[in-house]
Amino acid sequence: MKPVQKVGLLLFAGGVQFVIMLVIAEAIYPGYSIAHNYISDLGVWSHRSAYIFNPSVLILGVLAVAAALIARSVMPKVPSFLLLISGIGAIGVGIFNEQIAIPHLVFAGMAFVGSGFAAFSLVQHLKPPFNYISAILGGSTLLAMVLLVTGNYLGIGVGGMERMVMYPAITFAIGLGGYLMAEGT
Repeated sequence: MKPVQKVGLLLFAGGVQFVIMLVIAEAIYPGYSIAHNYISDLGVWSHRSAYIFNPSVLILGVLAVAAALIARSVMPKVPSFLLLISGIGAIGVGIFNEQIAIPHLVFAGMAFVGSGFAAFSLVQHLKPPFNYISAILGGSTLLAMVLLVTGNYLGIGVGGMERMVMYPAITFAIGLGGYLMAEGT
């Protein structure tokens, strides 16, 4: 397997396992609302969802860091660095749940902002149509992050707006993973 395919496989596997585990964690959390609960509520150890959510975020981060380290040999420096920042952010979210507020917020910001800018930084290096998709996903993540931080939830609640930050970011990771696996063939 070529290095570019390894990067793709790591990003794809990390993103897919996270989405699946997120849905399971949401389903087993009593009374959980995707509109009114933060995503990170799933990681509070007083709920059994934490035993699924926290390891899943940690795995996502570890795989993203591994991908970023391999990517240094096959991708431009800036996108590789931004993927690394995003992965470190996810690891931090998996270690420091929302009850450890300041580190949690810093790491969550690294994960979200890092992935949004990573998507933008790759646009000129990707082929159409994925370069356009990358720009849209990166822009959506960053715009939703601004709306979330400024308290503008557009009627979908804090949890809904946080998902509007996270879903494009994780879709980008999965999509980039598939793109890179195919690029290596």
